[in-house]
This record gives sequence, C-alpha cells and structure tokens, in this order.
Amino acid sequence: MVPNLGPLRIADITLEDFCKNLNEHFKTAISFLDFVNIFNSMAQVDEQSLERISEFKRFLDENSHIKFLLISHTNFSHLNYILAQIESRLPECRSGVIDITNTWAKETQVLFAPSMSSKCPDHPSTLKYAIAKLEIGATTPLVSFLNTIKTFEEHQNFRYIDAGPTLNHKAITEKLNEIHESITASIYEKQLTIPFTS
Repeated sequence: MVPNLGPLRIADITLEDFCKNLNEHFKTAISFLDFVNIFNSMAQVDEQSLERISEFKRFLDENSHIKFLLISHTNFSHLNYILAQIESRLPECRSGVIDITNTWAKETQVLFAPSMSSKCPDHPSTLKYAIAKLEIGATTPLVSFLNTIKTFEEHQNFRYIDAGPTLNHKAITEKLNEIHESITASIYEKQLTIPFTS
C-alpha cells in the first residue's frame, strides 16, 4: 500500500481510491467511514502540540510583521482533520490554506502550503511553489525550521534554524527576534550612511 501514499499526497488519487485499493490488496471489506476514522486517528493533535500552537499564536499577535508558512506533505483528509482540531486555538487557520483557486486570505499570519496544492513530492519544491504563489520578494527574510529544508538556493535571504524535533517555541522566538533586530539595525545603518546632497 506504500506506493499509494505518494499519489495521495499530491492528490493524484482520492482517499476513496486509497480505501478501495487497500480492500482489494488485502481482500477486506472495510467501509469508507470506518477507514476514514482509522486513517485520521494517525493525525491526532495532542495537548502539548495545541499548547505550542497557542504560544506561537501569542507570539504572532505581538509581531504583526512575521508570518508563518507551514509546508506540509499530507493529504486532504489529514489536513482537514488537523485544521478542525486546531481551529479553537487558531481561528483563521482554514483561510490560510494556499490552493489552486487562489482564494486564501493573504493577510493571515499563518499560511499552509500543502503538497496537494503544489503537486510536488518534496518539501523544497512545495516551498518554491508557495513563494511564487505568495509573491515573496528575494530580499524578504525567509527562515526555515524544517530539517528537510536546511538550504534553499532559490532565495537569497534564506536562513535555517534548528528548532529540534518538537519545534521548541522558546528557541524559535528568540532566534526570530535576533534576526529581526539585526535586520532593523542593518536598515538603520544604511539610513545613517546615505550621503547628504544639496
């Protein structure tokens, strides 16, 4: 069944197709409803993760100049199941899903770039897709917490932060604040060195 996961992640097959293929392969008769319940249980968001989301939400509320872009290789069933679980902590989460209809809310601070929209089999390609969709300029600071995207030559102002396997909130926010301070200092320095002409 593993060969079905790749096509599911880029929406080349539906979850109904996946269930049908599973039943045919194992000669079972699992109903689609039962299959969905079992399948989605793998995407359960625990309380620790929900609290982490709340911490990041508080950080974003205090820093309107920062946006989070979540690169995800999942499937529509898991994505919708996850969004339903985090909606109470992140009310605008559904409006930030980048899709082919171009109807997401660009002003939201948390955006999701799923592989089903990008049709890309790897994280860097999905990031490239999202940058193009969001029209992110080359000079805009871009910081990755994903260990699958440690380098990204397509963007000149890219940096990687090792935030650990559970996305350590304190490490991330401290590093983002450092980066923001260095950018602000750099802009101020450039302003000071502009030659005066009359």
